[in-house]
Amino acid sequence: MEIRRSGERPVVAVSGELDLAGRDLLEAVLEHVRSTDPGLVLLDLRDVSFVDTHGLAPVLERDVVVVSASRAVTQVFRLLGLPLAQPWPSRCHDVRTGRSGDRPSGS
Repeated sequence: MEIRRSGERPVVAVSGELDLAGRDLLEAVLEHVRSTDPGLVLLDLRDVSFVDTHGLAPVLERDVVVVSASRAVTQVFRLLGLPLAQPWPSRCHDVRTGRSGDRPSGS
């Protein structure tokens, strides 16, 4: 996990697997970000290769906004009937560049 900024807001970037084992770390990172910068926390899940409902629990909190999602994340959101702000995975807002556009192939 990595914390960076997109304009005024902190962005938590998660990579690898997000499951029960990673949930506690994500919760701790989100709490740290909240304690240093109250308000919305942007979450970049484009590099998550596997996710389950345990790992998604912290993602579903009110102050967390998913700005990019991998296919694995998108599939779980769809199965649970949860909305995503943008049509994933074909379009995404790249928090690294600040631009919206097509995802690179293979993502």
